[in-house]
Amino acid sequence: MKGDDLPAGHHWARHVTRGKISEAGVLTGAAFRWDPDGVSGNHVEHFGRGVTLDALRSVRAALRLTIKPTDSMAVFSVDALCAEAVRVVEDPLEAEGAWPPNPSHALIVTREELTPEQLDELSEALAACELRERRTRMSELL
Repeated sequence: MKGDDLPAGHHWARHVTRGKISEAGVLTGAAFRWDPDGVSGNHVEHFGRGVTLDALRSVRAALRLTIKPTDSMAVFSVDALCAEAVRVVEDPLEAEGAWPPNPSHALIVTREELTPEQLDELSEALAACELRERRTRMSELL
């Protein structure tokens, strides 16, 4: 239900363009764009148990973005993200125009109001939480 915390042990995935990954292959804080509502992503387990290619393909299909084969899907443990003073909450999207509903949409939200500088620092800390072995190229999900 909208606003409910994602369960412990679950995963949140975010579409990441190539420019948000350093030359060393490390996700940067630029991967976290803070909108007024939070940082958008998707609840992986909405599509089944665990982080599987089928679940990630379902997440990819739910995205309301133009996807390039060079883009990636970065996957994060909800537990690791929440250790960084944020919450990960359900935020299902209704159908809008040509876009179908996205019931797996979820947001990272801060527990308190932060300054832009604090959000930048938090973005860097969140990037370090990525489960790097689970990053998947979009070309694998097409």
